[in-house]
Amino acid sequence: MGIVPWSYTPPMWIPGYRDNLEPTFWDGTACPQNPTVRYLGAEIEVANGTTVEHAKNLDKVITKWHALVHGDCAFEVCTAPAGGHLWVDQITELCTIFHAAKISASGYDCGCHVHVDARDLCVFAIERLVRLLVHIEPILFMMVPAARRGNTYCAPTTFLLQSWLARLSPTTPRKEWLLECIYGRNEKGIIRYHDEAAMRELKKNKTKHCGIIPRFHAFNFQPYYGHGTIECRLLNGCTNATRLINWGVLLAAIFDYAKNSCKDDIARIVTHSRLRTVLVLSPSPAHRRWIVQTIRTHNPRVQLSKEIAKVYG
Repeated sequence: MGIVPWSYTPPMWIPGYRDNLEPTFWDGTACPQNPTVRYLGAEIEVANGTTVEHAKNLDKVITKWHALVHGDCAFEVCTAPAGGHLWVDQITELCTIFHAAKISASGYDCGCHVHVDARDLCVFAIERLVRLLVHIEPILFMMVPAARRGNTYCAPTTFLLQSWLARLSPTTPRKEWLLECIYGRNEKGIIRYHDEAAMRELKKNKTKHCGIIPRFHAFNFQPYYGHGTIECRLLNGCTNATRLINWGVLLAAIFDYAKNSCKDDIARIVTHSRLRTVLVLSPSPAHRRWIVQTIRTHNPRVQLSKEIAKVYG
């Protein structure tokens, strides 16, 4: 059988197939591999098509999970939002099919963008998240290949977020602060989407690309008010289930900490080294070992501290 490109005519290969459906939310339970129940969703871009037989198998998995398919790169699978063990199960099933079909995520500047549910994060929690990301983002960049770090689709967010924090004072209304940071002001000097009617329209349309900040940052905050998510665009193209699952678990742990902590907690945790902070946020010893090994893989010349090297080998 020949190779099937994304434009092939069976339903799942039509651009936009399952593109406009409302998402199905999968409520999983905490498990050793994913102790958080926070919803995660991945946009998995791949670089090649596959045979008709494997295409049918992939279509079955996509239909089972109510995932979506877009036309980015060769094609892109957008997983349904899932938490706990169902995030693990969905990613494992998809990646198993990818490997059987010899579908690759290398080339074409493919990326793997993970959306993290942020609907339960108030503006004060978002401020805590911003402060946390400013501190740890350099470590997250060390967890991807060097070629990805210079990719224009996922520029570092640190300087942007530092400029957001520079606008804050103890009396700054946090809602107005966040709206202005994301959407700016209109020609009359009024913060966009500040009134309730405009915000309802934004949420109704699930608009995510209308902010004044560039979308192509490692962390994209534009979907926060529309989809209720924040997108991490940093991970390179990935069809490795372990890597993708663990990446999502790390992001969920960061968001969980931002929600459940207080300002003093953030002030304390950022006094640690960046790597130690990430390891503190990590939910399990196995996950921490994965973080250290990933950093070593992509940064062979980097020397870890003696203490971390002793614990993680």
